[in-house]
Amino acid sequence: MRYVPYDDLGDAPNVIVDGAPAPSTVLVLSHWPGNRTPAPLKDDLSAQIVFRYLDRPDLRVDAEVVSNNHFDEDGLVSVWAMIHPEEARSRRSGSTSRRRGTSRPAASATRRASPS
Repeated sequence: MRYVPYDDLGDAPNVIVDGAPAPSTVLVLSHWPGNRTPAPLKDDLSAQIVFRYLDRPDLRVDAEVVSNNHFDEDGLVSVWAMIHPEEARSRRSGSTSRRRGTSRPAASATRRASPS
């Protein structure tokens, strides 16, 4: 899987994470209201939805492109996990922080992706 900016998707079949679908989108993995995320994958954060998708090979789609229509932590982690699924799975904690209500995989992967 590779990242392509939202405005450059063209006709490429793609997966959209944490956002609205483009005309060529074949799968949406998003917590946004009114999204088309498959019911077994739904969760409160798009990053958690992506991890559920990675755990379900039976729901895989024929797309080699991932994109997002905005930049935030949830979208960044979601794109990163789609591009680096094995590393993302190895860093997944599977738990949620009670202190701030944020996903630990999101915080961990963001720290990893941030420049030093």
